[in-house]
Amino acid sequence: MQSSFTSSEQELERLRSENKDIENLRREREHLEMELEKAEMERSTYVTEVRELKAQLNETLTKLRTEQNKRQKVAGDLHKAQQSLELIQSKIVKAAGDTTVIENSDVSPETESPEKETMSVSLNQTVTQLQQLLQAVNQQLTKEKEHYQVLE
Repeated sequence: MQSSFTSSEQELERLRSENKDIENLRREREHLEMELEKAEMERSTYVTEVRELKAQLNETLTKLRTEQNKRQKVAGDLHKAQQSLELIQSKIVKAAGDTTVIENSDVSPETESPEKETMSVSLNQTVTQLQQLLQAVNQQLTKEKEHYQVLE
């Protein structure tokens, strides 16, 4: 009977040990389930953040492309304006150098020449100022182009 009792005690001890192991495994499983839920929530948050960042990036790229198109149009317009100024300036120089007086003119040659010279100087100054402004715009466009290339 003693041996049966000892055997029962050993069996009881073995069952208690197994029960503890099972309880430890249950706790570990619960802990891992909580960690998994936490990881899934973080992943969901990251996915949402990535979507938002991607949308912002696409919006920014669209704006940059629009600005680049505008810059290219302005650069083309700038080139046309420079050509027009050069044409105007050449006409001014030609007109200032033209000393032929129209026969039916009420203005005497003495008063016409200083007026032409004054107008020529004034127009040349205006053309020069416009050329300087166009150069400033061109420099700004170049800076913006360099900035855009850095962003690409």
